[in-house]
Amino acid sequence: MVSGQSKRDLENKRDKLSKKIKLTTTLISKTEKSLKAKQSELFLIDKQISFREELIQTLQQEIAQINEQMVLKQTEIETLEAEVKKLKEEYAQILRHTYKTRNVYSKLMFVFASADFNQALSRLNYLNQYSNYRKEQASKINEAKAKINVELALLKQKKDEKEVLYSTQKQEKSNLSQDKSKQVSYVNELKSEGKKLKSELKKQEREQAKINRQIERIITEELSKNRTKSTSGKFSLTPEAKELSNNFSNNKGKLPWPVERGIVTSNFGKQAHPTVRGVMIDNNGITISTDKEADVRAVFRGEVSNILVIPGAGKVVVINHGAYRSVYTNLKDVSVSKGQTVVTKQSIGKCLKADSGEKSEAHLEIWQIKESGIEKLNPKYWLLPR
Repeated sequence: MVSGQSKRDLENKRDKLSKKIKLTTTLISKTEKSLKAKQSELFLIDKQISFREELIQTLQQEIAQINEQMVLKQTEIETLEAEVKKLKEEYAQILRHTYKTRNVYSKLMFVFASADFNQALSRLNYLNQYSNYRKEQASKINEAKAKINVELALLKQKKDEKEVLYSTQKQEKSNLSQDKSKQVSYVNELKSEGKKLKSELKKQEREQAKINRQIERIITEELSKNRTKSTSGKFSLTPEAKELSNNFSNNKGKLPWPVERGIVTSNFGKQAHPTVRGVMIDNNGITISTDKEADVRAVFRGEVSNILVIPGAGKVVVINHGAYRSVYTNLKDVSVSKGQTVVTKQSIGKCLKADSGEKSEAHLEIWQIKESGIEKLNPKYWLLPR
């Protein structure tokens, strides 16, 4: 057996990957060809390549599964054909015997020649049973032939499915080859403009560092205020805040995405830049490429604890979830106010339009407040898998 995955599981996986590829293709097409845009598009192309490779692997699993099913069907057909052959041989013997004893007079004499009534009755039952047996054999042959026709039809269906999958796989391999060629081309272009790119990256780093300092400052201030209110001088939560915090924690891996659809193009933590050697990208959250000015939604219920305006970098919304904070940056418009209670999936604003074309980039961070300080968490492990 090639895999423990069912046919439906593989079809669902293929469907999800096809949707992701369709989305990345749409986002790539909306990207302008500036230097910054090429960086953004390269991230999308990298994702596209990984989705295509996974899709091709899924198609291979489906084809292997169908091959196994075809072998089983062929075996079933051969078994049925052997059964039909045997039934026909037995039926032929019955017909030969019937032909030899076809004379009605002989059958009557066979009965009347009985020594007594019981023997006559027994011989009559034998003749009836023999006649029924002959009819049953003929019926079995017809049933077995009908089963063969059904299995042959199913085998043809499997062959047709296999042809469709082969065709899809061939097309995806061709698309993958084109994506890889585009990837190489973009990498070379970005490398050739290394100085400009480094300058652009430094500017982005400065902007991000400014945002990070402000977010950290306001969360630290919230922590200090909480300690001041506490009689023990330690970080503590009200019973309501504890319940909210526990609910947030219990929903790890189940939180909705901050945008209805999108592709993660920058992961949490430190990572090497794909084209500029020696340059590291440090991300406090995840960046999601999405539709132009897409609605940004709260990932969980809570209270808006702060709204920041950062010149050149849009607006920032911080939502309080007890000992946790969800932070949404890169917003154009904000539709909530400080102190407002929000529910899960409520719209809190719209994304800024990206510098690079007709798309946007949503950014989500999750912070946890502890007695020892503040910890940045990877949002990937908190959101529903896609």
